[in-house]
Amino acid sequence: MFPGSAAAAGPAAAAAAAAAAGEPPGPLHADSATAEEPAYMFLSLALLLLLLLPQVNHLGPYTLTRLLEKKLVASKARVVNVVSVTHRITTIRDAKALFTDWKGGFYQHNKLANVYTAFELQRRLGARGLQAVAADPGAVRTNIYNNSPKLGRGFIKTMIDNCYAPPEDGAQAVIYAATCDWAADQRKRKDGSPLQPAEDLRYYARGVFTWPQLCNDWALGGKGIKKVKGDIWGASTVVLSFLDWPLRRLLGNGLMGRTKLCRPGSHAYDADMSAQVWEASAEFAGVPVQPLV
Repeated sequence: MFPGSAAAAGPAAAAAAAAAAGEPPGPLHADSATAEEPAYMFLSLALLLLLLLPQVNHLGPYTLTRLLEKKLVASKARVVNVVSVTHRITTIRDAKALFTDWKGGFYQHNKLANVYTAFELQRRLGARGLQAVAADPGAVRTNIYNNSPKLGRGFIKTMIDNCYAPPEDGAQAVIYAATCDWAADQRKRKDGSPLQPAEDLRYYARGVFTWPQLCNDWALGGKGIKKVKGDIWGASTVVLSFLDWPLRRLLGNGLMGRTKLCRPGSHAYDADMSAQVWEASAEFAGVPVQPLV
């Protein structure tokens, strides 16, 4: 467990968990599909989701990076946060809810938090020589799907096994982001002047995950026409995710395999929310808000 995470759910939740653990389980209605589940089972599951998802996907990498800040700055290192296309489908309205409300801490929220952290690290320490980027490895057939009741069996599992890239291929986008020539990918303002380090916020991807069909804000959906756009984005993203690896094998790295800069969801550039996620993460990780340099 990472520093400060024992209290991540707050004293009340911790006390409730302890009380639930000490209660007798009560009758088990194994043969009744309509029987109410014991309250402690729901509480345990909710706490498991609340504590583990943000810690594994966001708070752990955040804490490690913060604890290594002095060495990272001294060596002018580059930090790569592994993110996901799923960051495009959600927003974070309350940074603390990432750690205190399981509805605000799903996988997509954590991946958006990873983008925020990469960008905030670049804003805060880019001028000191540290480089921080976000990198999307694309659709990769890892063990993450094996424990999913929806994705770990049947037709979808067959499609994933045959159409998603192997882990060693997915790692290539991350390796490129970690080792590419920083100056070669330097972007400029509209007037031609170079971006300052705090402005140089980089998101890397490759293959179909750099296409305009995915790199837009339709993913957020909404009401009316926005919902229609969101549905179109969702359906097209599923289809394209299954086509990415086959197309790259067919066409070769020259046409499809090159990792390059692309735009994340526009909300990923929200500097205010980025700072709030940084500060909330520092609180729950038990580290100072200001960089340790």
